[in-house]
Amino acid sequence: MKNKKKILFLIPSLFGGGSERFTVNCANIFANTHNVYVAYYLDKKKKYKLDSRVKLIKLESKSAKQFFFKLFFYLQKNKDFKYIFSSIVHINSLLIIMNLFFFRKFKTIVRETNTPIGEIKYNLNFTSFFHYILRYLYMFADKIITPSETISYQLNKYFLIKKKKIFKIFNFTNISEIVSLSKKKNSKKNYVLNIGSITKQKNQLFLIKSFLAMKKNKKLNLLIIGNGNLKNEIKNFIREKKNKKYIFTRCSNKSI
Repeated sequence: MKNKKKILFLIPSLFGGGSERFTVNCANIFANTHNVYVAYYLDKKKKYKLDSRVKLIKLESKSAKQFFFKLFFYLQKNKDFKYIFSSIVHINSLLIIMNLFFFRKFKTIVRETNTPIGEIKYNLNFTSFFHYILRYLYMFADKIITPSETISYQLNKYFLIKKKKIFKIFNFTNISEIVSLSKKKNSKKNYVLNIGSITKQKNQLFLIKSFLAMKKNKKLNLLIIGNGNLKNEIKNFIREKKNKKYIFTRCSNKSI
């Protein structure tokens, strides 16, 4: 195909959550029409499968800062990338700084997955505050992708990012896979399923209280899969209620 662009996707690892999954899905889609590369730095077991046409670049590093320097020297030798994409806030910021002060040749496309105001509201600490400040660098990105109207609104209102730079793209969903798996009965019990990090922002405590208040069908159970800094607090709450209808398990490949 003529006019193939060289595109680089940055990702901490091929093992992780929604951001990693979204990045891998994008890389696989663009591999149909462009020359696609994926650079990562954490040496974890691979979870998400890349298309065979995607070139994998391992810049093994112990931190995002070390990854930044390795990426800088890699791009010094490989200056023909047209677009570079990132979906993690600290890598987004480093990418923008790198292009702003050193290269100015490639287009930066960053994706914001969290509501900035919500992150500050539910996790008021130095890290969340620092990440909040870093998002002001987004105004220097070429394009910003968000998965929701709320995030798009907050970036425009609080971080002075022009609306024409912001594009909403929902997370990819494999409908056929969901339908296929739904036909496999692994249990005689019926479940309401919640998967995600167990944090204030996700608010599983509100989910449990709501479920308990509205549950009329005694055969219905609530299954929460995930990890997070509030997991013990949630477990204690369930223990106090003495209700065995709630099940918690550590998130794993097979569970997801």
